[in-house]
Amino acid sequence: MIGNYLKIALRNIKRHKGYSFINIAGLAIGITCCLLIMLWVMDELSYDRFHENKDTIFRVEQDQNYSGSVYHVNVTPYPMAEGLIAEIPEVRNATPYPYVGTLLLRYGEKAFFESGSRAVTPAFLEMFTYPFIRGDKTTALANPYSMVITEELAEKYFGDSDPMGQVITVNNQFDFTVTGVIKNIPRNSVVRFSILVPFEFMKDMGRTIDQWGWNSIVTYVQLHEKVVIEEVNEKITDLRFNKTVDNWEDSQEELEQYKKGVKTQFMLMPLVDIHLHAYWGYSHSMGDILYIYIISAIAIFVLLIACINFMNLSTARSANRAKEVGLRKVVGAMKSNLVGQFYGESILLAFISLFLSLLIIALILPSFSTFVDKEFSLKTLLHWRFLLGMLSVTLLTGIASGSYPALFLSAFQPVKILRGGISAGSKGSLFRRVLVVVQFTLSLLLIIGTIVIYSQTKFMKSKELGFDKEHLIFVPLRGDTKQSFEVLKQEMLKDQKVVSVSGTNFYPTNIGSNSSGAEWDGKDPELRVLISIGSVGFDYIETMKIDLVEGRSFSKEFGTDTSSAFLVNEELAKIMGKPSVVNERFSFVGKEGTIIGVMKNYHFQSVESNIEPLAINVRPENNNYMLIRLQAGDQPAAVEYVKSAWEKIVPNYPFDHEFVDQRIERMYSDWEDLSTLLKYFAFLAILIACLGLFGLASFTAEQRTKEIGVRKVLGASVHSIVMLMSKEFTKWVLVANIIACPISYFVMNNWLQSFAYRINIGIETFILSAAVALLIALLTVSYQAFKAARSNPVEALKYE
Repeated sequence: MIGNYLKIALRNIKRHKGYSFINIAGLAIGITCCLLIMLWVMDELSYDRFHENKDTIFRVEQDQNYSGSVYHVNVTPYPMAEGLIAEIPEVRNATPYPYVGTLLLRYGEKAFFESGSRAVTPAFLEMFTYPFIRGDKTTALANPYSMVITEELAEKYFGDSDPMGQVITVNNQFDFTVTGVIKNIPRNSVVRFSILVPFEFMKDMGRTIDQWGWNSIVTYVQLHEKVVIEEVNEKITDLRFNKTVDNWEDSQEELEQYKKGVKTQFMLMPLVDIHLHAYWGYSHSMGDILYIYIISAIAIFVLLIACINFMNLSTARSANRAKEVGLRKVVGAMKSNLVGQFYGESILLAFISLFLSLLIIALILPSFSTFVDKEFSLKTLLHWRFLLGMLSVTLLTGIASGSYPALFLSAFQPVKILRGGISAGSKGSLFRRVLVVVQFTLSLLLIIGTIVIYSQTKFMKSKELGFDKEHLIFVPLRGDTKQSFEVLKQEMLKDQKVVSVSGTNFYPTNIGSNSSGAEWDGKDPELRVLISIGSVGFDYIETMKIDLVEGRSFSKEFGTDTSSAFLVNEELAKIMGKPSVVNERFSFVGKEGTIIGVMKNYHFQSVESNIEPLAINVRPENNNYMLIRLQAGDQPAAVEYVKSAWEKIVPNYPFDHEFVDQRIERMYSDWEDLSTLLKYFAFLAILIACLGLFGLASFTAEQRTKEIGVRKVLGASVHSIVMLMSKEFTKWVLVANIIACPISYFVMNNWLQSFAYRINIGIETFILSAAVALLIALLTVSYQAFKAARSNPVEALKYE
């Protein structure tokens, strides 16, 4: 029976080649979109599932309370892992996972900066699954200056030689012995590194690793099987409370909050959920899983538009198939036989489209992999999950696109058909109009969404930041280069190519350190404010070109500036609630001092978030970066001069730099990628919709051939005939605009609320999208209308 259905389906596909081609092209594009997105989604959902203990590993996180506002962070105090193992019986293992920083590694003549370093305890290698190529995971980190590296790093430094037992010098100070080589970390993991060193090395890096009052590092924990997570969360919360009481000097304000019943709540985030569900800050967001939902929905929209094409063209050609249906029913065919035949045609077309889709995917997969930053290959397409998904998508596409035509055409009455009671497209014309409206509504939603996301991204990239980001570079200070800061500064300032130099312990638009506990005269005892804190060098304000609202900048002329002076931003000054805060007492992060000036608010984090309260002080010993403002003009020459000055003073450390404006540009690359992806989807959606419109216009022109002939004989112009045929289709597109505009406004306006600084969706967005859709639809329909209008009326009427 299935063989008969296939034979009939193939015969009908050959008979209607033009319409079949349109259906196959539309379905192929839709299936291609779905399969590519399915590849991406499968990879996103696979993060860290290769670990044997994946179901029992968690990251410790916490909700901090600041005067009623909850601030979520993913870091803990340094001793957290040790405390968990010692005092919570449900904990099987735990490890700290601090970032060591960018290290200078030197082996022989090879010297490179490496940023993938982490300090862990031996428990880390027991908890996580990282296969060893060389060495033993139980002893690899047993000695103080042992080092485990990845296969890629081993090849980089040692080539084909055996790295085991070799000594690598770190920051020109510490000699580490390679005690293990592991396989490269899979890309689908949030626990990524290239170097592991013992946790105790953090002491050598100047960290205090026994302090409970500061949340600084990531901590991972492995639980025993079948424990109640909520109970463990409460025990971690109580553990931190008890440690804070025992070490109250670390966090006196937090202790006072505890006494009032306001506890910092700790919770565990499953390892396999971190990639898509993690969030940070005041807003409890869904994380990146939201974009999985959005992009998956868009791919389904595109496929749905292709299915609608199939339904439209099938029902439009109902009269052409009516006699076939009538004759088959007369000779005894049951309705179920006809339904099976029509489903067979649609499923066969879907699988033909799948074949074409796979050819397209094979061609564009390298470019797609680069775009989404994945490592897809043709081998990926042979994974059983993808194959199962591919067959499911194709089968569902065939069933969905063929369902209405199968039920619609098989319901024709044979007597009515054979008496000529069914005219071309007479049934289902209203349904076809609805389908066209749905197609273009979905397409317009994508167009408007693309315009809004592009405009918001452009707005964030071009927004005034409150400082001058042009001609500004930052140079990391690593190892003992910090001790040479002043000499470097003076050497660089000898040439007019360098305008000013300063230092800072943070990247200019990423101050991630914050704390509560600030005190000032007249402060409400109940007020608990989270304040960002940064340490800078002299000339920081001048180098960044930050405006001062009142007061003065840091100056070496005032001896107290290095010990007791603070600059605050307008946001913090507003919270203090005084007409002027200059010369006010201010105590913060263990430092008693005075506010000497108020900075105009500037963006020290992404413009996606509000400008938070900020206080900065002068601590030259904390400088992690040099900030260098170059003279406008020949930037390469200025950079070359800075490099030569660097190599003259600290020749043992390679010169490394980055322009601030380029770094800021990259901060919004994810939004640019999403905008580009939506642009492609919108284009494909419109393309498929127009393919359907082209087919319908062709069919309409074919059915109205005699009418057009009569009109031309009676004197109708080509222009009037084109307008006659075009207006019916364009009014459907106009209806789609009317429906899509309010829906898209509601959806995109809600999306924009997640941004602290955002655009307003203006009427021009909807006018532009409507104009694009109408223009494309008109061009599509007008081609067929013009072709019909130019035809010879004699050919249409000669048999009448």
